[in-house]
Amino acid sequence: MSAVKVMGVILGKAWRILSAIASPLLKDKENVKAIQEFADLIMGQYKNLIDQLEQAINDYFELSKKIREMHEEVCTLKEELVTAVTNSCKEAQSCKLAVR
Repeated sequence: MSAVKVMGVILGKAWRILSAIASPLLKDKENVKAIQEFADLIMGQYKNLIDQLEQAINDYFELSKKIREMHEEVCTLKEELVTAVTNSCKEAQSCKLAVR
C-alpha cells in the first residue's frame, strides 16, 4: 500500500473516532448530520485528489520509460549511421586508390 493510501486510511479512521467522540456532545442531530456530510465531502475530495496524483505519477513513469526507449533507439541509429559512413568512406578511399 502506498504512503498516500496509508495516510488516507489514517485520516479516515481519525475522523471516525473524532465523530464518535463528538456525537454525544452535539445535542442537535442536524449539526451531526451536517458535520458527517461535510466529512464525507472532504474524504471524497481527498480520494479524488489521491486518484489524480496516482494517475499523474503513473503517466510520468510511463512517459519516462518511452523517452528512455526513444533515446536508446536514437543512440542505436547514430551508431549504425557512423558505421555506414565509415564503411562508405573506406570504399571511396579504396576506389580512389584503385584509380591511381
